[in-house]
Formats: sequence, structure tokens, C-alpha cells
Amino acid sequence: MRILVLCQELPPVGGGGGRAAFGLARQWARCHHVDYVTERSRGFPAREVLDGVHVYRTFSFGRHDLDAAAPSAHLAYAVSGVACGLGLLGHGRYDVINSHFAVPSGALGLVLSAVSGTPHVASVHGADVYEPFRRLSPNRCWPVGTAVRLALGKAWCVVAQSRDTAQRVLDHCGEGIRRKLCVIPLGFDPAQTAPFVTGREAARAECRLQAGACYIVSVGRLIKRKGFDRLIQAMAYLPQDVRLVIVGSGPLRGELEELARRSGLADRVQLAGRVTDKLKYGYLSAADAFVLSSEHEGFGVVLQEAMAAGLPVVAVGHGGQADLLEDGVNALLVDSNEPRGLAGAVQRVLTDSELRAAMCEANRRKLKAYDASAMAQRYVQLFREAVASAGSGRLSAWQRAGRLL
Repeated sequence: MRILVLCQELPPVGGGGGRAAFGLARQWARCHHVDYVTERSRGFPAREVLDGVHVYRTFSFGRHDLDAAAPSAHLAYAVSGVACGLGLLGHGRYDVINSHFAVPSGALGLVLSAVSGTPHVASVHGADVYEPFRRLSPNRCWPVGTAVRLALGKAWCVVAQSRDTAQRVLDHCGEGIRRKLCVIPLGFDPAQTAPFVTGREAARAECRLQAGACYIVSVGRLIKRKGFDRLIQAMAYLPQDVRLVIVGSGPLRGELEELARRSGLADRVQLAGRVTDKLKYGYLSAADAFVLSSEHEGFGVVLQEAMAAGLPVVAVGHGGQADLLEDGVNALLVDSNEPRGLAGAVQRVLTDSELRAAMCEANRRKLKAYDASAMAQRYVQLFREAVASAGSGRLSAWQRAGRLL
């Protein structure tokens, strides 16, 4: 097949959604031709081939760092992406267009699909349909919400990566979209991470962590939705030998550092910033537990990374993470990220060695259900359905069967 992937993010630019999109593209490129159109950031070439994927970076402006982009960057990508996509379409027809994020990539997919007649499969990742704090979130900003409804409403199929995200799509776009909505979880490729997962003591030495302390770790962009302020506040209710490492960068770093200082926790909280994959997995391998304090997650790629390192998890129990986590089996789930509640769950994990060991083993087993090649093949099956039904103008048997939530 010839597959055109549209995603404004491509690692190391962006977050989990971009990693997921490229992970799928890498799997497809083993057997198919894959072109990937993304935003161009400073220091990256306009064209290159990565793991068999043909990458095209389009003109963009307003991206000031690797983690976040201004709305102008996405607008520029949507406009320049049309020119790039039309140029690629001029060199040969694609079997399917797969966009990631409802805007701007989904809107770009809508235009290219309309021009070429190529079926468009839109993948949504959570924050592109619901973001509790972002001013331009579709659920809060009418123009963006309208663009999302149009892009998803015109797509041949909409793929959500969790039941929670699928429900958010229904809430935002209405019940009419249910007939073409399905759930395919994000896959995880252990081959990409196995070289970085090491023994606990070796990892602590590499990351320069104290040998006798207990460490909890969290990974994510430093934005309000991640709730890192609540996690730092939770440290006040934990013993003095418990340390916290937060891996990631973002606009709230200064604010979080000030919170730690003001709370008298500066010596127990480490903001590691953006690090290499090797060092990130070093922190995960060195830790005693992983904490997800987010107000909301569409899925939680970082959870798969923690599971690969064999860590027990403490997390808020609602959102896309509920598909991966089972309370008392591979995680302890709390009702909210209220600091005392987080601290209580963390303390229980740290002091109950049998529970911790059982969770570690359960997470390693659970991760096998998210094999990257199997998830990519589910997409390929969906693409073949799209190709088969594209000429008929009718819903496929797959859609009529209602394999939804």
C-alpha cells in the first residue's frame, strides 16, 4: 500500500502523539510505502528517510522549542502542508491518508482527501478533542471545535486510542459519528526500549541518584494538565527519604521550581528537563514507583514506558489510562490528583513490597497486549476496508458491524 501520514509532530518534536504516529509509520514501512508530512523545526532537514519512512517537513513558524508550538505554527503547517501534500499526490496516488490529531492534521487530511478522492482515516489522541485547561481546546473554543467536527465528520473513519477519547469524540461531534468510530490502542515496541532498560543499581549510578533513598518518577510536558504541582505538593506528606524526579520540559518549569523551593522541598524534588531516551529509561529503571498525576490523559504513552521498566503505578483513575490500569492489580488508582490522596497511594506502594512486586510483574505481562506490530496491522486491516469501500460510496461491512467501544 501507499500510505500518506499527516502529523505536525515527529520525534523529538512534540509529545506522545507524535511518537505514536511515527511508531505506526515505522511499522508500516516494513511492508508498505509511507510518506510522512510534518512541521519543519529549526535544525532538521526538509527531507530525509527515517527507519524506512519518507519524511517531508513543511514550512512552519512559531515553534519556539521541541515541546510546544504557537497556534501560528499549526496554521502555517496546515497551509504549507496542502502544498506539500498536493505535490506528493502529483507524483502518484495514495491508497489512504492517515492524519494524527483532529487539528491541524485532520483538517489537512480533509482537504487532501477531498481533492484526491483518497479515503481519510483520522486518528485522535485526546487533547485534540478535549483539553481541560487550554484556551483553544475544541471543547472551549468555537472556531477550533467547528474545525474538529468538520474534519472528523468528513473522515472515512475516526480512530480513538482509548475508550475515553472515543467518548470525548461522541460528546463533541454527536452520536452521528458513532457509525464510523473505532478504538485501536497505541502500540508499544519493546525493541525500541530494551537497550535502555537496565538494573536498578546501575541506573541509579548512571543518573547520580542516592543509593539508599526511595524514588518516585513522573514523565511529561510541564503543562497545567499534567498536575505536576499537585505531585510536588504531595511530597510534603511523604517521608523525608522519598525523592521525586520529573522528566520533561515545558513552560511551567520555573513555576514548579519555585513551588518546590517555597514548600521546602527543593532538596527532594528534581526537575530533570528534556533528556535522551537512554537517560529517561535510566530514571525509570532506577525508580521505585511511577506516578501519573494528570487531570486528564487521552491514553498515556508514558505509562507504557513505565510498564516496560517494570514499575508499579499510582495514577488518577479516570481518562484514557483506565484502559491500561486495573486498580490493585498493576496500579493503585485515586479519584483525583489531590496531594494527600496521591501521597497515600504512593506510601502504600513503597511500603508494601509484595504488592509492589506483583504490580511490576503484572505490568510486564499487560504490556504484551499492546504489541506495536499487532496494533499497526489492525490499522492496515482498516486501511484495506477503506480502499475496498472507497469506490462504492457506501459504508463498509466493518463499519456496519459497529465495532466501536
